[in-house]
Amino acid sequence: MNAHIRFGLDRMEASRLPMSSKEKTTLGIGAGAAVVGATALLLLNRNPPGCLPLPHRKKNGGPPPPTSGGRSWLMDLPTFNAILTNTSATASLQGSTVYVGMSPGGPVPSVSGIAVIPIAHYFSSASLIAGVGNLPSGWWVLFDPESWALTPASDQADPVTAAKNCWQAAHAAGHKIWQAPASDLAMKLDPGAVNQFAAYTALNWGALFAPYADGLSIQGQGLDANPAAWTAFTLSQAKAALAANPNVIVSSGISSSRGGTPADWVQCYNSAKGTIPCMWTNAEAGSYTPIVQFFSLLSGAPTSTSLVIRSGTKLYLNGSPWTYNGLNYWPALTDPNIASSFAAMGNGVNAIRFWCFQTYLKNGGAIDWTAMDNLVAAAQTAGIKLLPTLANQWGTSAPPGNPANDSGSDKILSWWQSGYQTDIPSTWVMTYYDWVKAVVTRYAGHPAIACWILVNEGQAVNADSTCNESLALSTMQAFATTVGQMVKSIDPGHLLCLGNSAGYVGSGLQYCGSSNYDYGTLGSNTYLDILDYHDYNDTAPEQGGLVDALKLAQTVGKAFVVNESGIQVPGQVATDAIRAGYFRAKFSAWAASGVCGGLVWNWVTPNNGFEVNPNDPLLSVMGTAGLGTVR
Repeated sequence: MNAHIRFGLDRMEASRLPMSSKEKTTLGIGAGAAVVGATALLLLNRNPPGCLPLPHRKKNGGPPPPTSGGRSWLMDLPTFNAILTNTSATASLQGSTVYVGMSPGGPVPSVSGIAVIPIAHYFSSASLIAGVGNLPSGWWVLFDPESWALTPASDQADPVTAAKNCWQAAHAAGHKIWQAPASDLAMKLDPGAVNQFAAYTALNWGALFAPYADGLSIQGQGLDANPAAWTAFTLSQAKAALAANPNVIVSSGISSSRGGTPADWVQCYNSAKGTIPCMWTNAEAGSYTPIVQFFSLLSGAPTSTSLVIRSGTKLYLNGSPWTYNGLNYWPALTDPNIASSFAAMGNGVNAIRFWCFQTYLKNGGAIDWTAMDNLVAAAQTAGIKLLPTLANQWGTSAPPGNPANDSGSDKILSWWQSGYQTDIPSTWVMTYYDWVKAVVTRYAGHPAIACWILVNEGQAVNADSTCNESLALSTMQAFATTVGQMVKSIDPGHLLCLGNSAGYVGSGLQYCGSSNYDYGTLGSNTYLDILDYHDYNDTAPEQGGLVDALKLAQTVGKAFVVNESGIQVPGQVATDAIRAGYFRAKFSAWAASGVCGGLVWNWVTPNNGFEVNPNDPLLSVMGTAGLGTVR
């Protein structure tokens, strides 16, 4: 099962989550739970489904146990590596013990100031019992029965007995065990409960599993968007668990895909660190930004809240939901008075998208970063977030010699397959891959950047302009993985968008590689955060294609934006004022539907009536129609 399918199951579970006052009362949870420990353990990100046996080490005592009073954390290896790329996030791990889930054969990380302990994760009692005897001394195992196909029906029907069997096998082999019964399984066993947390409490799982656990994870993820409810539930179950087994380490869960934000998680952590010794955080596969943000906040990094982050289908800034409303200004890098242009746009514009092609910064055989540095600095001062687009699908969209033409020719299938790593046309200084690496490295973690966009309106057509959709899709998936992995390894704090668009091109051909449902399939790539749509030639608030694309983005759990929208004056409408009214209706409808951002094409540059000039009445609509905020 793919990682994005696994997290899709998490999201389906989360659809039952909002808790009313009645539900909180039904849970019977309240304040005043007992203090249950001092060691903090954060369990981050489920490992891939099935058993995760870990790389063997010599049976000579294993890694040291957690030190008394120090923090302990548990996460998978990609999450751990993502945290290590951020200095402030890494600082929060210093002096801690980190349990790291890894695939077989991989080396155990060695990081100064951090004690790393491998851990094996099982969804089946039979798999755990069969494999625990092969693990090195000192390693922990984790039994995680859930309501899904990877946990056998017998384990689901009687998870307490399955947990007891795992506990006996683990101890017989000299290992300690975490028990982590999932709340969706509690709901299955008590279908009459108002939600899974009520079911968990009614079944008294804290008390029933604790006797067979060295560590018990109470899965509170889903309540973490409401720190008070999360704390009440976990404290109630922790108290029950400790009454049954005073020596058990109790944990609870938070999740990056259930609506909570890093600021919420900090509240959960602070409210529980003296009473709940453990926390389990599930990170959506490939989207480590919220997790890095959380650890940065724990370290007290002063700039850590200035990055836009994604949690599920929503964007957040400074711990609050955030949307953007602004303009495309594709030649922004050529504007010597960019600060004045930002002022002329008005305070309703809180984001711009622009062409960040190497053609704009090429100076002889090298890159001159001056214009980009100036743009980033001006945006930071103005409070505008930037969406740099790093290449153009189209090579003839402007007059010959114009840097907007990027490589000078349209990108075809062979470029998406390998040319992006090898081709250096005369208008470039380096390959596309090296360009992305260079620009992302230079501006990694900069708060003026909202999101990197890889290719404007990308599609992988054949050389003769025909389309082999299945080949195009698989090619673009591989491209997104290769480039996305590189970007996230350098700059895990920033969001990533491929830049492909749903909809139709010119004569009616759909974008090759994103046709129909392939738009969602491609967008589900674990390294992508945002799915894009381009809206033209329609004055309706929401045309059918936009609605369909939005549904696909929400199905795969990604944020959805409209990064280009244009209405011609004259042409489609008679005056700028009429156009402003249509855009007010669009922005309002988009905000109500869950669209996270909308950008109008295009600031001042003459463009067949699409241009938006200073004092245009549309500027007064920006940030006031439900989308974006006035800065």
